[in-house]
Amino acid sequence: MVELRTGPDTVLISREAHVLREGGAFLGPDQRWLTAEDDGALDRAAEVAAAADAGHIEVVQVAGRSVPRRLGRYTREGGRTVEFLPGLSLRVVRYGAPAAG
Repeated sequence: MVELRTGPDTVLISREAHVLREGGAFLGPDQRWLTAEDDGALDRAAEVAAAADAGHIEVVQVAGRSVPRRLGRYTREGGRTVEFLPGLSLRVVRYGAPAAG
């Protein structure tokens, strides 16, 4: 769970309901996170992050699931794989918002 921590400019969105529920104690009080199990909820979570003026979002899901290139105003920037449990890897995909200006 420590590897899922983000900075104050980022909202963490989990596609897997149990991940943040089980690991929330490892996230700091400044960590902003949402759970979005289906595509509609993921779109709404991106809207919430944008309304909160988050510069980035990171989407957490079981490795192998497809991810969109864009989520609302956010564009995919890259990703990393994190071993959540032995034999269960999570993919963390980072998205960034366009710079203001």
